Amino acid sequence: MHKLTFLLLVALIPLYLCAQDDLPNGGFEEWVTGGGFFNSYRDPVGWGTLNSETALFGITTARRASSPNEVYSGQYALKLQSQFFLLANEVIPGLCLTGSFNIQTRQIEGGLPFNLRPESISGWYQYSPANVDTGQVGVVLTRWNALENKRDTIGMGGHFATEAAISFTFFDGPIEYMSDDTPDTMMVVLVSSSTHSPQNGSVFILDDLALNFTATSVPLQDIIEAKTYPNPTRDFLNYDVRGSAQVLIYATSGSLAKKLPLVADKGMIDLSDLQKGSYLLHFLNERGKLNAVARIVLA
Repeated sequence: MHKLTFLLLVALIPLYLCAQDDLPNGGFEEWVTGGGFFNSYRDPVGWGTLNSETALFGITTARRASSPNEVYSGQYALKLQSQFFLLANEVIPGLCLTGSFNIQTRQIEGGLPFNLRPESISGWYQYSPANVDTGQVGVVLTRWNALENKRDTIGMGGHFATEAAISFTFFDGPIEYMSDDTPDTMMVVLVSSSTHSPQNGSVFILDDLALNFTATSVPLQDIIEAKTYPNPTRDFLNYDVRGSAQVLIYATSGSLAKKLPLVADKGMIDLSDLQKGSYLLHFLNERGKLNAVARIVLA
């Protein structure tokens, strides 16, 4: 089995992609069972792993975490573990991606149709590296170049976990752009080990992944306007937005001023700690997808 490298994953994204949501199942609450009686395994819905290739040999490098100390929120989280594969005489890193990896052709199959420019990817993780190792969260945004018959990389970024994190730790990995073009595809890759020298036994647990946007990174046309009142306001703002799990509040400069979880479709937001001025609110669903926007003024 060939060793996986992040650059290899980027380079082998094919032309034809299956349609999926922009960041499906970011909380890893939905799982599907695969395999048979002797090689049963679970995969997170909307994500691909190596389990279908390795479960027959008793190895599952991506698992559903359910114990309270391994879940940040909800019932489940994703647990990636690097394991030694005797048949290949090498360590296989735990791998999960928005697509699938074909071991025979060494190609990524799938991807997410996506035409936005997120500022970062965030979430919560625990990391237990074996020896010296690195857990990785990678995002690659590409666009098909018909003139040159290839994919151009529009942006890429993410987060590297280089030290042990016994308790859940928040990360917010920036995405850097090499082009002003709009992407048409996104690939998210989660790996439990350094792909150059994976260490047997490294464990990477992830939960509540989300894409984050600045006020200027999301085209507002065709986005639903959120119901908020009163506007202008001073200390508190009422909202009525169905299916929203959090709100991101941006200043006119594009900087993130505040981030709040939402526990109901209707409620009240405390804005008393913000300075007077205009703000843009992004309401996101539980998958981190933009639900609605609102412009407000704090007087």
